[in-house]
Amino acid sequence: MAELPEIAQIARLHISLEDIEPAIWRQVEVPLTSTLKALHDVIQSVFWRANTCTSSNWARSATGWAV
Repeated sequence: MAELPEIAQIARLHISLEDIEPAIWRQVEVPLTSTLKALHDVIQSVFWRANTCTSSNWARSATGWAV
C-alpha cells in the first residue's frame, strides 16, 4: 500500500497596501517552508501582474500555490 503524502503546513497571509482608498488587499496561502524569494514572487504576482490575467490564476500558474 502506498504511503500518503505529508500534508504541508500552510500560512494564510492578509496583505494590504497602506494609504490607499478604497483598501486594496489580497489573501494568499503559502507553505511555511517558503523562501523570502518565493514570498516576494507571490506578492508581485497577486498585486502587480494582475493586468495580464487574473491575480489568482497567475499566482497558481507561477507558484502552484492556492490563492
